[in-house]
Amino acid sequence: MAIAGIFLAAVFAFVRAITSLPQSVWTQIILVAVIVLLVISVLLAVIALRVREVAAAPLGEELEKLTADLLKVEDEQERVARTSNLLWDQIRLWRRVNEQVHKENSNKAALVLKAQLFLLLSVCAVAILTVLVIVG
Repeated sequence: MAIAGIFLAAVFAFVRAITSLPQSVWTQIILVAVIVLLVISVLLAVIALRVREVAAAPLGEELEKLTADLLKVEDEQERVARTSNLLWDQIRLWRRVNEQVHKENSNKAALVLKAQLFLLLSVCAVAILTVLVIVG
């Protein structure tokens, strides 16, 4: 995000420097495209940085209470059955947490990739713009 912001500031400085030079329609179109691409890049990066809520990991206090209750069971068969249930419950809780974290991380990664692509496009457009101004 910082790179896109710095690049955007550089583009505005570049615009100030070339305003005295004759500009073609293509130069103006590319310049507007660069600014739009950079703004989109910054917006996507900001959206990717937004903190999202996911399911909380199982709390240690709750697990401690369930385990303490389990250890109080005197019947061996019942304790084995409850142990199995406790483990499966923990697996289900952690699976849900992990799936949500993975989903949110994947969404953020997709947004960052899009932001990087827009930044790359804007860099290419500035390179073309620079060549047009120099040759122009």
